[in-house]
Amino acid sequence: MKYFLSIVGRFDGAEDVFKRCTSGSCYLYHNETKQKGPVDRISPGDVLILVHEKMIHGYGIVSADRSKEEKIAEDWCRIPIGDQWKIVPTPFPVPYGIFWDTIRGTKHSIVKEMSFDWGIEILLRLKKLRKEKEIASAFAVHLSELAIGFNSPDSYYSIPPVQRGLVWNPTRCEVLWDSIMRGIPIGAICLRPSAEGDFWEIFDGQQRTNAAAMGYAAWPVNRNEPILWIDLAPEETQDRKFVFRVTTPAHPWGYHLSNDEKKDNRIETWKQREAVGKISGWENEGKRGARPFTTELWPHEAGLPVPFSLLRKFVENSDSHDFRDFVSHCREKHSGKNWTRLLPEGDFSAPVEWDTIVAAIKKLSEYTVVAINGSAVDDADLGLYFKRMNKQGMEPDDEEIRYSMLKAKIPGLKRLDAIAKPRTKPSRLADLAVRFWLSRKTNWKWIPTIGLEDIATVANDKDCFADFVDNEFSSLLDNLDAELTNRHDSTSLLRWHLCELYDKGNSLVLYFLRTLAQRNSSELFVSLATTVLWFGVNIHNCAKSLWNASCVQEGLFHAIREGWLVRWFAKNEIREWARNLKNSLEEDEWGNGDKVFDDPFVGQALNCIWDGFHGGAGCSFLLFSCRAFMNEYFHDYNGRAAEWLDQNRPWDYDHILPQDWVGQNRVSGYTHLVRKFLWSIGNSAPLPFSLNRGKQAKAPDDYPGDGDESSAKGLLVDRSRVNQYGQDRQRYSRLDKDKPAASHFVSTTLDRMTSMIEDWHDSCRIDRLMDVKIFSDDRRTLFERLMKKLDSFVNISGAVVSVWFAHGERQYLLCNPVDWARPWLSCGVCGTITRPDGKRIRCILGIASNGELVELGLRRHPEESSIPGDEWWYSSDETGSSYTCINEIKSVSEDDILDQLKDLKQRFSFNPQ
Repeated sequence: MKYFLSIVGRFDGAEDVFKRCTSGSCYLYHNETKQKGPVDRISPGDVLILVHEKMIHGYGIVSADRSKEEKIAEDWCRIPIGDQWKIVPTPFPVPYGIFWDTIRGTKHSIVKEMSFDWGIEILLRLKKLRKEKEIASAFAVHLSELAIGFNSPDSYYSIPPVQRGLVWNPTRCEVLWDSIMRGIPIGAICLRPSAEGDFWEIFDGQQRTNAAAMGYAAWPVNRNEPILWIDLAPEETQDRKFVFRVTTPAHPWGYHLSNDEKKDNRIETWKQREAVGKISGWENEGKRGARPFTTELWPHEAGLPVPFSLLRKFVENSDSHDFRDFVSHCREKHSGKNWTRLLPEGDFSAPVEWDTIVAAIKKLSEYTVVAINGSAVDDADLGLYFKRMNKQGMEPDDEEIRYSMLKAKIPGLKRLDAIAKPRTKPSRLADLAVRFWLSRKTNWKWIPTIGLEDIATVANDKDCFADFVDNEFSSLLDNLDAELTNRHDSTSLLRWHLCELYDKGNSLVLYFLRTLAQRNSSELFVSLATTVLWFGVNIHNCAKSLWNASCVQEGLFHAIREGWLVRWFAKNEIREWARNLKNSLEEDEWGNGDKVFDDPFVGQALNCIWDGFHGGAGCSFLLFSCRAFMNEYFHDYNGRAAEWLDQNRPWDYDHILPQDWVGQNRVSGYTHLVRKFLWSIGNSAPLPFSLNRGKQAKAPDDYPGDGDESSAKGLLVDRSRVNQYGQDRQRYSRLDKDKPAASHFVSTTLDRMTSMIEDWHDSCRIDRLMDVKIFSDDRRTLFERLMKKLDSFVNISGAVVSVWFAHGERQYLLCNPVDWARPWLSCGVCGTITRPDGKRIRCILGIASNGELVELGLRRHPEESSIPGDEWWYSSDETGSSYTCINEIKSVSEDDILDQLKDLKQRFSFNPQ
């Protein structure tokens, strides 16, 4: 399909010619205009754009029957138009460049071939003005028309408010274009006419349309947008016939080819540096954390990459399709672009697949997509439609379906897309807005989630809700962001953490917003956000616990008791743990590396943040610890680009001591612990590609690069100790077999790790979360009263009444206020009893409680090894087979408990110690 301007110029009788054309379903042209070339090129099915008096009036499709072409007069012939001209009610001016380049100086009716893309843009504008509608239930849409109409500012195909954001990854885009070039159908899309009827909404198929539009994007593109390339001489093809590659702002060097469309394979860091090393003079060179713009680089692993949209335009608009002409065209029109340096010089031949690629591009104008007319889909069925129709693509989740339904009922909510962009998915923010709205209307009742009835409730007050989202809700979000990231002290979070909070802690955000709306104190926001995000087993329930509590401390303690939050560590505990581990190294008690998590006070919490490489809480903790470095290198990083998922972060996680220095197949007495610390936050750092070693086992003598002390300080790296790795590489590259080297590595890594934890404690004032005196706790109150009475009850000098918590098969003394939140606590006094065989054994006389139940009896002493487990083994029951259980702790009388304990003491001859 080609597009032609059909211009009735200014001459005597022009009005009559114009009227005869439109009334006679033909186009009259004059032989003396020397425009026979374009006329001869016209074929059935081509589009003629009708121009008169410098205004575009409509369009027509050349009839399939060219036999009717005939002379009208001596110098005039006609081209038949099938059906009739499609005239617009209000003509619009011809684009200035086309008009003057085409008919300046002529007085006759002429035909001029148009640029393919420009022709489609004008055609779609005409269709939009005509408000054309298809009445068929399904119809064909040319891929070129769909893509260009999607790209155009005055779009003919647009994304409706009910659709979600872009979720396709680069690999899917590459594979889709391979299918298109092969002529393989890419599946039907669903279109609906807009409410005004002047354009089509892409109801289903947005992701495929967006990927297809990349091949029709203007070139040169904006300097920091994704680019679709085609490799004319690929060294690797996988299962592709046409090797497309995508480069993105995050990865301007491209990706490995992959057959897995669900993920992208990023190229290694050393290859990233190698790619950048091939260019010079890029705009942000030398700027910390920067990488080239997409227009400044090319896919590194491609053999001969060229921008596909540029090649497509050359093939569609040029008479010559010779490879040499294409190379000349690129050098002439795009000189100075780095990728043109890859083009061959001298005496060269065309790539092997050149003719195949050109032939496939020529067929693109005829490639059609089946469009299903979705105008019959009722708004009430939108959620059901998306759920049933997206089984083979990126299936929307329930959250996205709810958002689609909300936007269908409240079109103004499309504004949420912009509000959510730097934070999280629009659908997630929509859920948050509805929950907040409903909660406030019900006197701050906790709203765990929303359903169809909630959407209906909001829709009934849609104007008020839309105004709330635009104003109050948006303002509260800005205030929350400022509280978390724009603080003037050292507690400020990174924008990256803010995105993590919105993504993983939506319910916690809801709690924060209520706090701000009620004008309550927000000074604990950073402390709470970090604690719950890093140690939360169930963040949603943690937020609910905070919501229903009288204060922050009470909410956290309840969450720990219920198992929703891991009990975090105090500063003195982490120091003691580190000291004990160092002592074990000196005493040659290395053992299994997993034993570092056995400690009852810090082990479980350490396990949450240990790994600094695989995207979990450890990476989040590491970034907070290195926030000075992150702000120095990545201060302008906005934290989110939803269409490329997590591929947008401009740093990689690298080992300080190289991974290759710890042999993967070598095992010695130090191997387990060394490998454990190798992957810890103590041995990891977030680095830009310019500093990251990648897979190179380079010694970190000047780590993290260029002898920059400010960088080392920002990363909490002790350069003097780390430099020892490189100064004696022979030992440290075999440190799993060298005890002093292994000990130095573990000790150095351990010190950095404990420094990170202490920095979090100090900067976020975590001690404020441990204040149990702020709220009333029935269990703690009962224990404190019993401890006083047990002192007088045992009446023996030196006997100590204590509180223990259970961990594994042992009990440990409660020595930190946060342990009052443990699920089960025991309160009593240690002593001994005499067994029937006359042997005296150690035990505890007291009670245990989880805050609701109270158990009473004799329990095995934590250090008594002759009795397995931690069960009650003597009790108030005469048979000794069970213990007394008092159900309601609030109704328990200390005097009743003391009476039963006295009975047990006498019956079993308990001797307090």
